[in-house]
This record gives sequence, C-alpha cells and structure tokens, in this order.
Amino acid sequence: MTLVHRDPGIPNGWFAVAWSKELADGEVKPIRYFDQDLVLFRTRSGEPKVLSAYCPHLGIHMGEGGRVMGETIRCPYHGWQYDGNSGECTVIPYCDRIPKAARVKAWPA
Repeated sequence: MTLVHRDPGIPNGWFAVAWSKELADGEVKPIRYFDQDLVLFRTRSGEPKVLSAYCPHLGIHMGEGGRVMGETIRCPYHGWQYDGNSGECTVIPYCDRIPKAARVKAWPA
C-alpha cells in the first residue's frame, strides 16, 4: 500500500506507508508521514484510504478510536463521518446541513 505526496519539497512519487496484509477490512490505524498525522483505514469494500487525522470540528484524532462506517471514517467524539476518497464530511448525526469547511485532506492510496 502506498501514498502519493505532491508537495514540491518532496520528489513526486509513491511512498510505502503499510503492507496491504497489515490492514484488515474495517481497521483504523494512526500513522505519521511527511511530518503530518494521518489516519489509515480500510473501507468495508476493502479499499485502503488515507486522510488527515484531525476532525476539523474539535480537532480529535480519528486514528484513535475512529470507526469505519461503509466507505467513511467516523470521528470518535461527535460521530462526524468523512468520505475516504474526497475527505468531505458526509454525515453529522445531529445536523441536516453540513458546512463546506467540514472536510479533511484526502491522500491517494
């Protein structure tokens, strides 16, 4: 499993962050690469995903207690869910309107 980083300060390319066999379906792992905290998880469909680790709502690290919900990861504090592909918030359990700023950076994996 690899992660691409397109920062001009680091050569373009793929960087290994884990072996595929190390991540079970539905598993969540905190990782740190490129001087950033990230969360690695495998969706229910079996796809590995990498997002920036901190929920923008209150800054909770989603790699510590976060849960996979289908193709999203759910923040352990208030249950906000973030899409593994786009990083967009898709569910706020107690709210019908999702703010546009409710998103985290998604890394291709």
